[in-house]
Amino acid sequence: MVERRALALALMIAACGDGSDDDGSSASTSAATTSAATTTSATPTTTDATDPPGSTGDATTAAATDSTSEGAESSTGEPVGPIGHFLAVGDGGRRVRSSDGELWDGQVGTGLLDADMEMAPPDALRALAVGDGYIVAVGGGGNFFVGNAMVMRSTDGGVNWQEDLLKDKPDFSPHKLYAAAASGQVVVATGMRGKAIRSEDGGLGWTDISFEDQSSRLLGVAAQADIFVVVGWTDNAEFPKPSVITTSSDRGLTWGPVDHSFARIEAVAAGNGAFVAIGESECLRSADGVAWAPCGPLSTDYKGVSFAGGEFVLSTSEGLVTSLDGVAWTTPVLPMQGTAAQLARGNGRYVGVRWTDRGWASELEEWSYATWATEPLRALVFLPAP
Repeated sequence: MVERRALALALMIAACGDGSDDDGSSASTSAATTSAATTTSATPTTTDATDPPGSTGDATTAAATDSTSEGAESSTGEPVGPIGHFLAVGDGGRRVRSSDGELWDGQVGTGLLDADMEMAPPDALRALAVGDGYIVAVGGGGNFFVGNAMVMRSTDGGVNWQEDLLKDKPDFSPHKLYAAAASGQVVVATGMRGKAIRSEDGGLGWTDISFEDQSSRLLGVAAQADIFVVVGWTDNAEFPKPSVITTSSDRGLTWGPVDHSFARIEAVAAGNGAFVAIGESECLRSADGVAWAPCGPLSTDYKGVSFAGGEFVLSTSEGLVTSLDGVAWTTPVLPMQGTAAQLARGNGRYVGVRWTDRGWASELEEWSYATWATEPLRALVFLPAP
């Protein structure tokens, strides 16, 4: 169904951990029909800035791909019109678009919420991958042991979608997807129990390339040129849970050894020739996806990592920090309204999501939020205009 709502300006509260924590995580192949659209009347909830801090819901820690595009500026320094739009996905097959983070419209599948994190509805969408002329959204339902993988695809900026592109693949392992990344026409998506799939034609046709270790939760993927990096952790008896980091230098055809030497990793982002991966207590940087070194600017809890507006942005319990290269980081900025776990930048502003909260800001220090209590979002990107 189509949703269109004007968000009232509101100051909200700090973000929590990933809505999929009970799932053990943080933050396709022939054309299918495009979903129909109808109108909905739901409106967001807003709160006054004097409300006491508290949690309105969980926020994803999945990493997002972003563009450096900005709007042209007027003599007052304000952007003159959008030159692209933000796209976000979430529970119930929700796919929504906005030019400013305040006004959103899009479409919904089942509309079902992932109220029981161990048994998500079949069209819960958790990640976005942007390639050359296409967008892929992935997710799925079920629990850690069994479920379904959902893949949707758009070639017009998220207006129309091909849905459930894996429905004719009963031979694929029945596990939900948590992450995706694209480079050119190649897409790699990963998820529960070592689940991994790969496409060479922009998300239309898929091959199951799942890893042998079915105790792995593969929660993040990032790509630059020919290099794909998959991160996550192994659900075994060890504490802390050991990391899973593996890298392909040939766009997902072959994969290197798995690195278990760090604590659990939840997400990874790529940009400016570097990869930055985070877990609750880890921040790692690599130039090639193979050799990793600590990069954390703070001794703190890491909640999310994004590549937004040409720089890395870490969301932490001490605030937001940025870096062009993943080595030198800025002093943390802690907005009064808390931090979004996932950010994108375009049209002269930041937009962020943290479960049921949607936020917008012209500077990292000053955020406004509105809460859409029944419409959580898990992934966000900015798409420059063609």
